[in-house]
Amino acid sequence: IFRYSANTKALEALKSRINFTWDTTLKPDLDPHIVGNLLKLYLKELPESLIPTCMTGDFLRFAYCYSTKKLFLTFQKLCQNLPLAYYNSLKYVTHLLADVAQQHSVNKMNSKSLGMAFGSCIFR
Repeated sequence: IFRYSANTKALEALKSRINFTWDTTLKPDLDPHIVGNLLKLYLKELPESLIPTCMTGDFLRFAYCYSTKKLFLTFQKLCQNLPLAYYNSLKYVTHLLADVAQQHSVNKMNSKSLGMAFGSCIFR
């Protein structure tokens, strides 16, 4: 879903429609690669990544230091220090990515693939 490039004209058309009309209704036959690419484009065009640059070091410092449970609790505490808009956006994106990863046998997007596709959108 997130690895393949979408048709550029279709991607720009959807982006323009949403930007100018706020109509986020998606047709059932819409190419899912367009939607996936639009999400990545939106995240890349944000003025700041979902984890603000000033907090990136805090997150990365703990990435290799603890057990999985301790790491999760530490990340949870760090996320609580995010500005509310960042926190909410990160929460929705990570829930979406978790749902996609759970279906990896169908969509071929495991957590590693998703990390590669979205890492630069979440951290800069």
